[in-house]
Amino acid sequence: LGRVNEALSTLALAVCERVGTPTDYGAKTTKALIQDRLNITSREANRRTDMAKSLGGRVTLTGQAQPPLFPLVADAFNEGRLSADQARVIKDCLTKLPTFTSQDNRDYAESTLVDKAPSVRVYDLRAIFARILAHIDPDGQGPTDATDRTMYKVTLHARDNGDWEICGLLDPVTGGVLNGLLTQRTKIAKSVEGSLRAGGSGTESGVLEDGTLVDMTGQRLSAQEWIYERFATLIG
Repeated sequence: LGRVNEALSTLALAVCERVGTPTDYGAKTTKALIQDRLNITSREANRRTDMAKSLGGRVTLTGQAQPPLFPLVADAFNEGRLSADQARVIKDCLTKLPTFTSQDNRDYAESTLVDKAPSVRVYDLRAIFARILAHIDPDGQGPTDATDRTMYKVTLHARDNGDWEICGLLDPVTGGVLNGLLTQRTKIAKSVEGSLRAGGSGTESGVLEDGTLVDMTGQRLSAQEWIYERFATLIG
């Protein structure tokens, strides 16, 4: 009953993660919401929201349903065959699989850990995974240029004055696209800035691609400022 109760709680939290609006309840995030409402620690709230993201159903940006990240673990957890601790340890192990691991090997690792879990200690699951990992990656390391997909992220944080801080790590393709979108505009803007200056008049002018003259007096932005303005335009 305890396992089923925890599974139902995780499923409910997964729904809140997908369609809930924490701000309606005065919270910035789902984690903050349950930490306040359930009077639990930040660590426990983080554990529960992480479980919900990994073992709950997901949707794409277009609203299409997707299975959980670890469907076999999710099924066993929801049916009460796995405890929350067992499910968490298996999830943590599976996220450590090298990025080059084939889907067949990922399925094998997940099914093996789920099958073994009811008959071994939680501690033993890590030892079983270590043997699986040694079989998948006998050299103990993947390609030197491989990056764990879980490391890619973008985080936003609201400051008290209403400003937003953004930071993150992008994969090569995404980063290249974004850099191109930002710096292309920057190069165009800087070339416009210096393309024409009215001699002796005390004004600075630029020429747009269609030949239009633009008064740029006092508007000489730095490269970083141009990139920011382009980024703000893309978001808008």
